[in-house]
Amino acid sequence: MTFADGKWTASVDKGYYVIASDVGENLIAATTNITINEKNDYPPLEKTQADEDATAQTDEKVDVAVGDIITYEVKVTIPKTAAVGNTIQVWDIPTTGLDYQDDVAVKTGSNTGNATIADGTLGTGEIWRKVITVVDGSQGTDVVFTFTCKVTEDALTDTDRKNEAKLKYGNNYESLPDTVTYTTYFTGVHKIDGSDSTTKMAGVKFTLKEAGEEFKVSKSGNYYIPDASGSSEVVTDNDGYIYIRGLDKDKTYTLTETETLPGYNMLKDDVTLVLVEDKGDAFDTYEANDYQNVENNKGSVLPSTGGIGTTIFYIAGAVLVLGAAAIVIARRKAEQD
Repeated sequence: MTFADGKWTASVDKGYYVIASDVGENLIAATTNITINEKNDYPPLEKTQADEDATAQTDEKVDVAVGDIITYEVKVTIPKTAAVGNTIQVWDIPTTGLDYQDDVAVKTGSNTGNATIADGTLGTGEIWRKVITVVDGSQGTDVVFTFTCKVTEDALTDTDRKNEAKLKYGNNYESLPDTVTYTTYFTGVHKIDGSDSTTKMAGVKFTLKEAGEEFKVSKSGNYYIPDASGSSEVVTDNDGYIYIRGLDKDKTYTLTETETLPGYNMLKDDVTLVLVEDKGDAFDTYEANDYQNVENNKGSVLPSTGGIGTTIFYIAGAVLVLGAAAIVIARRKAEQD
């Protein structure tokens, strides 16, 4: 039995055999001439991610907003059977909505067994490639790479929305991709007349907030997207709509009305936005049920019971009663005189 290029090979006569690993507990039974590929001979690959709201890495989909930073980790375990001088190449490929921040590094505290790590030659679509060279004592240790990507406006049309890592060991083994995904969310508001939904309420102004704080956006075509250098003001278009894309479902967004059309009453309460998953394709494919209607009404608004309006009436009434009482008393005194 011999070991080369990341695998054990053996030529034996036909029959039943049990092969016990000298570095693990794996047993393999065979009935003919075989090539043995023990799982300990290949470096495992594990890809995880965390968004800005997360406290731990996960391989689950994350919900993010345009402008958010996603932190990735790629863990490679050097096989216990690896010979000194063996190499493992590992690389990463994101889709179009992710902007690599050029910061790949070995995670602080990783037990690499002092394996040699160098840059590799990038292939098509790759943002980084590292070559791990096995040294004596590095067998069985983990090498964890960490890096970040920023979610860009291209995420809105990124249909794959993923980031994948792969590795190659020796000359003969290449792993399947280990992939993690992300998504963004959309909201649509239709401003309508409470008594006539066909009225187009263009030019109504709102302040956009997230968790009670102003949230800045900028206009891109016919919708808004998060933009730290933009403005928190959003305005209904000619048909009374406001579209906002690239939002994070884990957050709560609201609209505060600041200016409405002449003759209409201002909204007293904030509008909590309903989010739906952005489809990652052309914006005109959204449907009417992806929007929420927000009504404005015309006419006078009566003061609320117990509010300042009724207080004023109570004071005015009291003044009138006191005035009438004073007049009656004055007349009686005049008659007595």
